[in-house]
Amino acid sequence: QPIQKLSLGLFGRLCTLFATASGVTSLPILQNKISDETFCADICKALVYNHKEDKSIGGGHGAQWSVGVESMLRDAQSNIAPRVVFPFTRMGRSSGTVMLQHMQLLSTMLNLVDKESTRVCANFFLAHAKQLASAPPSEDQRNELCTSAEIFGGVAHGLLSAAASDVEIIDRWTSTLLPFFDEVMDKIPSSALAAYSDALRYVIHHLNPYQQGPLREKIIQKIENSLWRRGSEEDSDSAAASDGFAGQSKWVGVMCAILIELENKGIGSSHQQFGSSTRPLDNGQSYLEDFWSEIYNRLFPRLLDAIGHPYQKCREQIAWCLFCMCNCHAKLLQQGRCKSDTSSDFSLPSPGDRVLETFKGLDSLSEISLKELQLCLTTARFFVFYCLHYGDNKNEYADFILPLLPMAFEAIKPDGLSEDQEEVDSEVRMLQAQVVKGYRHSIAEISASCFVTYNNEHDITKVLKSLDIVSHHESWQVRHTAAHFLRCFQGCHKFLFTANQTKKTTRIVAKLLADDRKEVSAAAMSALTGILASTPTKNVEAMVEKYVIKANNSVIKKKKVKAELKGEVLEKEFKRATKQQTSVYFLSAAVLSRPYETPGYVPKALAALSKHSYERSAPFTVREAVKLCCREYKRTHMTDNWELHKQQFTEDQLDAFSNVVSTPHYYA
Repeated sequence: QPIQKLSLGLFGRLCTLFATASGVTSLPILQNKISDETFCADICKALVYNHKEDKSIGGGHGAQWSVGVESMLRDAQSNIAPRVVFPFTRMGRSSGTVMLQHMQLLSTMLNLVDKESTRVCANFFLAHAKQLASAPPSEDQRNELCTSAEIFGGVAHGLLSAAASDVEIIDRWTSTLLPFFDEVMDKIPSSALAAYSDALRYVIHHLNPYQQGPLREKIIQKIENSLWRRGSEEDSDSAAASDGFAGQSKWVGVMCAILIELENKGIGSSHQQFGSSTRPLDNGQSYLEDFWSEIYNRLFPRLLDAIGHPYQKCREQIAWCLFCMCNCHAKLLQQGRCKSDTSSDFSLPSPGDRVLETFKGLDSLSEISLKELQLCLTTARFFVFYCLHYGDNKNEYADFILPLLPMAFEAIKPDGLSEDQEEVDSEVRMLQAQVVKGYRHSIAEISASCFVTYNNEHDITKVLKSLDIVSHHESWQVRHTAAHFLRCFQGCHKFLFTANQTKKTTRIVAKLLADDRKEVSAAAMSALTGILASTPTKNVEAMVEKYVIKANNSVIKKKKVKAELKGEVLEKEFKRATKQQTSVYFLSAAVLSRPYETPGYVPKALAALSKHSYERSAPFTVREAVKLCCREYKRTHMTDNWELHKQQFTEDQLDAFSNVVSTPHYYA
């Protein structure tokens, strides 16, 4: 293998030199060799073994070379083909094992011989790629599958780059490349999809939308004919259906590669084009609009109809394809606006509005089952994930994530059974639990995301409006999640909050402090602690004084019998209990927000809290909150610097604090 690697590097260097040399029209030796099927097979084998060893199979031991051999192999690897930056886009390569140098080498070889030899050797290479695509499981299977994708990418790139016209390009698609691609897509496992997606992107990188027509038509036809649709009777548990679903996910995945490369084909694109001598891109706008119309009118409705797909991988690919369409549309519009000569009449229908309408209307769909509803929610969550992690448009946060935020909170609401509803299947219950867990994770990611900082101050206001509505939800799980969301969101964007936004955030959290569920009120107090920690001391002191008055007025003065709590008395008692819990939790958060100092308002807050530490004056949850706050203050402040902190207290305040934290003496 070392000699094979060195020979491959030397052969690649020679091909590069001849390709860049002036006056070289033909290479008889290479032409004779490349027409030999045995030589082509040896090249394919050398490409397979030029990959790194798959350490996931076998012992995983690395090769031990002599001194200097490793450096020679590294140099040989870099000599196979010149380094290029590909892809030069936000969307990087899907596979980490595809070697671009292999595709460059094969493309250069085909361009160094005449047309007849190119056709012959291309058939040899593609025939051997079919064998590699059907490789049985072994330690070399991953490299063989990856090499088959590289052969397809290199051969297709070489054939299309040597074409003299668009007619010749389309003929090579239909006669040679598409039959191979159709056959090999049925053979490869789903794990090889990333390699073929990268190879396909390399092939179509310099093709305009018209030149991609046969490939696009083939993929859309496959998706239209095979993709699962709502109301289908396919059984997801059968082996045949699983194989069919795997094929569907592969075709949707390669369509995403076309959409990713489409954003580079904007109006007036300056990219080098293949076969542009007979059909230049002077009318590229019409090609692009026809291309987009075909995708929007044929592909887009089929994807929306399949968001409840029973196969997990298909749902991921469908969500990824929908995101690529929305992202591609935004990029094309941006490029269209930058061209002053075409921006006046350039328009493409937007898929984003229909995507949002579909996802936000899932709860209103009565004709789908509960299981399919959960699957649709899973697809929507994948779409939000892709917008959050792969979007490079500054408006995606406001255009897609914020409108879907109420749906995300609604998805974590547990579904209870009504009296006239039958028992739900255990599989559906497990699926519901997975959906709730997934959306909790997505909401946490949204709260910590900084996409909202893209010079758009209104996004924070929109988020707070949504949270204000969600904080009054009937389900305590939703309110609990809203409190945690506010805690993370405010912590990540506190330096961007205006004074009004900070007040609104504090008001939302303060309402949650009086929640009847302990989980919600505890989460709200934690969120409020973070908010007060970043609030100026003067503002906190003013709020503490207001809540100290409320706390003093809400102490239980006389224990009432339950029989007396009726009518107006019951309403007054409810208001008093709400005021007591809110004021105590707020004062506790104010104390805990200063763990290493003692501002002037802390002794006042502790003195007011001490009145709620007795059984006769407060319920159990309030007493526990007071004791927890005082114990935490004692742990962080009653240390070596306690004498400094003690100076902030008066005698009465210190006695009130000591009554809570001191242990009762036996003889007292």
